[in-house]
Amino acid sequence: MPINSFEFLILILYSWVLWYVYQSIVEELDQLTAIKMNQGQLQEQLESLGLAKQLTIQCGFSRTPLAEEMRTFTLIVANRLPEGSYLYVDWQRSTFRTFSGEVKRLFRIPRGQNLDLFEGQSLSIVAPGETLVEIVTLENCLMFDKESGYSIVSPIFRIPELKKARDRGMQFGVNVFFHEPARPEENKPDRFYAITCPFNIVKLPWQSAVYWRPKR
Repeated sequence: MPINSFEFLILILYSWVLWYVYQSIVEELDQLTAIKMNQGQLQEQLESLGLAKQLTIQCGFSRTPLAEEMRTFTLIVANRLPEGSYLYVDWQRSTFRTFSGEVKRLFRIPRGQNLDLFEGQSLSIVAPGETLVEIVTLENCLMFDKESGYSIVSPIFRIPELKKARDRGMQFGVNVFFHEPARPEENKPDRFYAITCPFNIVKLPWQSAVYWRPKR
């Protein structure tokens, strides 16, 4: 039986809907991406410094980096050193290394205060057994306005840049500089640590897009 014009139109619309749904699924699966720290590389550094069990560093990034541009991230430092061993985070020396190897200044966002790039960043003290949580950005993400002062206007990474880095297996790094003050009573000198936290952009499995998980 020949197909009339109306049935042909319905067939075209149905095919278009199927194509649209398919493309939406493909795009959704392509966005299943996460920023993950290379724990192996970080642990190697901590072990070489004798800090494998004394220092914990974590960073919190957007859970959907290809869906929304990141302008800040969270830096978490836990001090597991013995009593009396304080750690200072030196923000002036801490940096951010991009995918291309370019080094940018890391900037801590002070709580309840205006951003000011003209003043040096004060040290953050982490007492033994305590955890420091700070929101940070990059200096080049900030813009100055005469009326409102500094504000965060640019993303740390553009979405196409993250996608390219994911597909090519590129890394970026957060370089945190620490100072452990001397303890003369224990004959311990000043110690300085420059620790790099390496990160990879990884594609997540399709199961991450659903709330259920297949039984094994």
